[in-house]
Formats: sequence, C-alpha cells, structure tokens
Amino acid sequence: MGSTTVPQLLAANARRSDRPWVVTPDERLTYGEADARSAELARRFLAEGIGKNTRVAIVLANSADWVLTFLALSRIGAHSALLSPFGKPPELAYALRHADVHAVVTGTRAGAAAADLLTGAVPGLADHRSGTPLFTESHPYLRRVWWFGDDRPQWADDPGAPAPVDAGILAAVEAEVAPSDPLLTSYTSGTTADPKAVMHSHGAILRQAAKLAVRRKFVEDDVVYTPMPFFWVGGVCYALLSCATEGMLLLTSARFDAGQALDLMEEGRATHVACWPQAAEGMVAHPSWPERDLSHLKAGPALLRGPEFAGVAIDQREQSLGMTETCGPHTFSFDADAILPDSMRGSFGSPLERMEHRIVDPETLEPLPDGEIGELLIRGECLMLGFHKRERQDTFLPDGWYRTGDLCSWRDDRLFFHGRGGDTIKTAGFNVAPAEVERVIDAVPGVMHVVVMGLPDPVRDQVVGALVALRPDSDATADTLATTVKEQISTYKVPTVWCLVDEAGYPMGPTGKVDRNRARALLEGAQTAAG
Repeated sequence: MGSTTVPQLLAANARRSDRPWVVTPDERLTYGEADARSAELARRFLAEGIGKNTRVAIVLANSADWVLTFLALSRIGAHSALLSPFGKPPELAYALRHADVHAVVTGTRAGAAAADLLTGAVPGLADHRSGTPLFTESHPYLRRVWWFGDDRPQWADDPGAPAPVDAGILAAVEAEVAPSDPLLTSYTSGTTADPKAVMHSHGAILRQAAKLAVRRKFVEDDVVYTPMPFFWVGGVCYALLSCATEGMLLLTSARFDAGQALDLMEEGRATHVACWPQAAEGMVAHPSWPERDLSHLKAGPALLRGPEFAGVAIDQREQSLGMTETCGPHTFSFDADAILPDSMRGSFGSPLERMEHRIVDPETLEPLPDGEIGELLIRGECLMLGFHKRERQDTFLPDGWYRTGDLCSWRDDRLFFHGRGGDTIKTAGFNVAPAEVERVIDAVPGVMHVVVMGLPDPVRDQVVGALVALRPDSDATADTLATTVKEQISTYKVPTVWCLVDEAGYPMGPTGKVDRNRARALLEGAQTAAG
C-alpha cells in the first residue's frame, strides 16, 4: 500500500529531493525544498497553537506558497479549507464563517486584490493590528490572517517569522496524523442557494491520487500541465498529489493564459495535459500554435495531440465521471486514447477500484437493470466524510450510499451519463447553483421575477441563462444587470444569456411557480438570437 497521509507522502519522496515538483512561470519548487520549507512553516503554525483539526483557510492562487501552506497544515493534522482567491467578498465571507475558520493564509499570490477581498469579507479586519488575536461577531472563530509577500498589510501576520518549536515536536505531531483524519474541505455549489462544504480525509484523497496515477499510466519522468486551481479537488488531488505519488513534475500557473501555457508545456516537455475543452481551444487559437512543438504529449485533449486525433469528437474517446464528493473521478478509462466503436460512444468508463455504483429508480430507490436510466448511487473508499454542518442521515442513505442526482445507465460494464437530475449548472468545469444566482439578481432594483438555468453549449458543456421579469418603471438592460451581478458573485456564475420580459411575458404557472419548460424555450430563443 502507498502513502495514506501527507507526512507519509513527503517521506516517500525524500529520495527525490533534487527533482522539481511544481514549476510555474516564475517559480520552481523541488521535492526537497517542499519538504524543508513546509516543515519550517509547520513549526511556525504549531507555535501559534494550530494543530490537529484546526480549521485554516488557504486563499491563494496556484503557487509555491499554496503548496507549502497545504503541506505544512496537512503534516500537523490541521484541516485546510480550500477557498478561491478570485471570488467576491460576500462569497468569501460566507465560506469563512460557515467553515469555522480559525486562521486564513493568503498573500501576494492570491492576486492584486487580495487585501481588498479579505477586508471586504471580514468586517473590522482593516482596523486590526497584527500580533494580537482578532475577535469579530461576523466570524466568531477567526483569530489571525497570515500573509505571504513583502506587501503585508498591518492587519496580517508574517508566516516566515522564526519558529520556536523544535523539529522533534513536529516529528511527534506527524506520527499522530492518521488516514482517517480530515484533510480538507472543498466548497462546491449544489442545487440550494448556499455552496456545500465537502470534507475528505487523508486516506481518501491519497488513495484516489494513487489510483488515478495508475489509470493514467504515470511514470516518474512524466510531466503534467494543468490550469486547474489547487483550491478544487481536481487541482489538488487529480494533479498535485497524483503527480507526487510518482515523483513527477507538475506545470501550472495562477491563471490560465494560452501563450503562457504553451510556453510551460513546450519548455517543460509536458507529456500529459489536464484541462477543459475551452482551454485547449484557446491554445490552438493562439497565434504561436503553428510553430509549437508538443510532440512529447502522450495524453490530453484531442485538439493538442496531432494529426492522428484530428476530427475525433469528445464522445469517441472514453471519458470519466466525477464530483467533488468522490475526490474527483469515480469512473475512468483503462485506455483514454482508444477510439470507441459507435455502440460505445459516450461511455464514461468503468468504476475506479474499491468504488461501488448502483443505478436506481429515483422515486423508489429500487435497483434498475442494465440499460435503464436511473439515478446513480455511489459508495466506497474515496467517498467524502460528509458535508460540514450537515448530519450523516441527511447526507447518506442508511446503508452508506450517496445519491449523486446524476442520471446514468450501465451497458457492457461501462457507465453512461444522461444528465443531471438536479438543477446544478456545469459550466467549463465549474458547478453553479441557480438559486444562488437567482438570489443576487432578485435583489437588483427593478427585478420582479427571475429564473436561472443551464443551457447547452458545445465548448463549456453549459452556459448560465437568466430569464428576468422587470418592473414597469425599470430601465435595466442585460448589460447593467450583468455589471451589477458581477460585483456580488464570481464571473463564471454570471449569466451570459439574458432574456428580459415584462410581467405579462413571464411564464408563470397556475400555482404561482414558473413554467420551466416555457422559460427554457424563451432562453433558448435568446441564446439562438445571440448567435
């Protein structure tokens, strides 16, 4: 058995101390540096009372700072809350309170607006002074903010200060970190207005990372490029930790830029690319694409793979199906390059090891035979510990199954995905809760009614659409609504398709609820008209 805790993973890579682990456009972190520098940071955290199960938020973009913070917290048994540095203050404010965060680690690598993001999310933080604990009713557990970078605000503490804790104490602490210990919380939008806080253990994440490395046929000399953020399970498990199970190199950056990505892939001789279709399209559309040499690629989107993959549609190669609740993919192909016969087009692969699947009638939960479409249930070793602040009986069925809400079927021992039973919108890899977007739009002056739903899109899977009924005296336009909404929620949640109507044109049913079929027809008409 491989590593099942982060301290074990670091120990297993001790022999690779000189090998690079994470390379960004302006940073290079070896396995040895990651071990030594995260140990120093871990001792600093221990000196400040952070330890087993202390909940600490990481608000950073992909960088060496992110990796070192995550490793330092993980090796002392602390619980990392992975939060986006690109969100809006109301979103961060909610997550920091909901996650019962004791401390925040952020800094220059969080982006130019990091200080504004934190002070906008935490009332009273701007008037606080470092070196003393913070007390605020809005976030009753929050005591400190740590800042990486020379531009540290007066309210933030320095994580690089000397650590008075002896290395022997750190070793003793690491020995008490168990596979069952919570490792991280990752926020994902559900079908309700508030995002869900998914908790995973050391054992679940590291076993998943190892299984994915096997299915992807990783070897030590492979190099992976990904723009997936580390604050997603996909970035931290599918990319960062999966590479570490084989001592590989990961190429990444804080934000996706097509030219920069091509530079990293070409100079680093990437063998694998893990990105979304629109990122691949952006790279192929870049002016420098015809001169690029990516002949070393062994796996990745068909667009990047050369003439032998020209014209291969997405559903002609086996895909994978996953979610935050299952540490990412719970099905995967044994040969992702194989061109599927017509009878198997659209296959999402076979279950990962030690994961169970069942297709049931959504109403009765009775199992359905192969070929019939029903709701997918999942259980197994990489299923989440649960949702933070939600009781187990409200999350899992009595026998441990988790209802995914996905509509699927089995055929020839392969899973086929037919859509999402819930309302969650999946756009460019992001989950968007319609109710969250509706709540923000509904608060805009002049809005009477609103319904938000996902519309099919060939590149992004879905795009966000909003049907809005305006009050008679409103002068709102799609542009002014979008501008207002962008101030409250992340850009990927902001509708790109708008349909504005008056009260009479809003498809209200006889029970006072929106007629969703008519609403969808209106939005699809607006989408078509927009081209």
